[in-house]
Amino acid sequence: MSVKLTNTKMLYNVPIQMRDGVTLMCDVIRPDTDEKLPTILVRTAYLKENIYNNEVSRFLIGAFQTAARGYNFVVQDARGTGWSEGECDPSGHQAEDGYDTIEAIAQMPWSDGNVGMVGESFLGYVCLEAARLQPPHLRCIVPCEAGWLKNPYFHRYGVPTATPHGWCYGRALDRDTRLHHLSDETKRQIRYMQEHDAAFALHLPLADLPQNSVKGVPGLEKFREILEHIGDDAYLAELGRDDAFEQVQVPVMLVTGWLDPEVNTTIYNYTHFKTEGGSALTRNNVKLIVGPWPHGCVLPGQFGGVSFGPQGSGAGYGVDEKILAFCDRWLKGIDSDFMQKDPVHVFIMGKNTWETMQTWPPKQAILQKWYLHSTGCANTQLQDGRLSREEPADEPCDDYDYDPGDPIPTIPRNTEGARFSDQTEIEARKDILVYNTDTFQTDMLLQGCVKLHFYAASSAIDTDFVAKLLLVHPDGRAVEIYATLLRARYRHGRTPEFLTPGEIVAYEIEIGNVCLNVTKGYGLRLEISSCLFPLADRNTNLGGKIGFEKDYTTAHQKIYHDIRYPSHLILPVIKESIRE
Repeated sequence: MSVKLTNTKMLYNVPIQMRDGVTLMCDVIRPDTDEKLPTILVRTAYLKENIYNNEVSRFLIGAFQTAARGYNFVVQDARGTGWSEGECDPSGHQAEDGYDTIEAIAQMPWSDGNVGMVGESFLGYVCLEAARLQPPHLRCIVPCEAGWLKNPYFHRYGVPTATPHGWCYGRALDRDTRLHHLSDETKRQIRYMQEHDAAFALHLPLADLPQNSVKGVPGLEKFREILEHIGDDAYLAELGRDDAFEQVQVPVMLVTGWLDPEVNTTIYNYTHFKTEGGSALTRNNVKLIVGPWPHGCVLPGQFGGVSFGPQGSGAGYGVDEKILAFCDRWLKGIDSDFMQKDPVHVFIMGKNTWETMQTWPPKQAILQKWYLHSTGCANTQLQDGRLSREEPADEPCDDYDYDPGDPIPTIPRNTEGARFSDQTEIEARKDILVYNTDTFQTDMLLQGCVKLHFYAASSAIDTDFVAKLLLVHPDGRAVEIYATLLRARYRHGRTPEFLTPGEIVAYEIEIGNVCLNVTKGYGLRLEISSCLFPLADRNTNLGGKIGFEKDYTTAHQKIYHDIRYPSHLILPVIKESIRE
């Protein structure tokens, strides 16, 4: 980032009182001047000092560089974290605090009244929540890698994760470094639970997970409360955990990465802000950047030992400069080349190049059907499951047993190297169906959402289906591109509808958005299974109250692919890459 040299000053632990009397603490970094300036606000649950201390971590934009550009950079400890008063609530309730903070900043003697917000993950979620209440002095938001329905507690359509305690432990331990509020016994219990996390992972019921029993850790009790109300739309909306695009009336810029578990959530936000934003100003001013990055504020140029080239990192592509150019437009009225360019910027995996476009998905993408085939023996990668453009004939179905007591081990996708680790060892399990394309003889560019349309029958009244897309290397390694779970009871949306055992049902799974050049010599692979644990709770197959079932049963699953039931994968292929 090119900035002019200027002296800065810091205001430490500036108090801002919320409407209920709780005081939240902020740090302010700004030029050493008495001039009133616009403000970029960051609200964090991870200790405000970490945002501007480069020795600890790096943020999307630099605090001191931003101040040198003529801004107040304000970072606040969210309620119940760091130096701020109150109790940490990981489930939501961030809208009012965001609103009150923005309006208080607008009245500060160093503020010109124009406020924007920037953040990723939880920090991005709080941007969305603040904007939902339409603070009069909020001018723009940059909510990255986040959505209203993301973790720490649940996935879309009521499928919870079994691991929210880790987030709560982290916030309590962070706070303890400031206030020393945890007892030695509480810290001992946290260490014990962390060391034995895997042993407790299969505990039923999920609502009574032992890790949520540690006394003295705020937020753990929310897990059971949310499970009690996980199908209650009004409850989720009250928490701020329901979509609210129509309530946001300011310009929005979104940043994510193809290796980020929240990439589909972020792209979902883009498309819905474009169509459902609460004002023409919002709908007409949505920017999207998708790079080759994992989850987090650090946007590295390599991951899992794979380099993405000189423009692969956030610094190399100038993401900080682009975010500030966006803020310049809406907080200062200054235009730029970036603001005049197409709104969508995507990194092409496999080419290590960037492309700009008017919209996502690109209009020139052709949706190709790739049909599932086998002789009824697609179990494991060693059998004969195939994907081809040829429509199916009379073919037997494939089948497998899903046993919740023996879940498929899933590598967490936000860990270093997970996306580039070989999946073939896991694919030796008979409860995974595997379908392969032939090796591509020419490059094929995919840009858009990959979907699976399939027909299945289950012996259970409720179960899960998981679709995973993988890239098969010339040496036989198969690495995950993306995986998505669908809970059968929510196959038609948020209203549950149970299965009739044995009945053949049509399903659609949006596996995920891709921007991938599949080069000559590589192939694609589809996995179908019934488990994405521990990223998502195991389905017990019993159809009971989610999170409160103490038992489970094995489900026998059948996947059909014949003339009557032509299950197929939809690939968004860019026309110019097709070779007839």
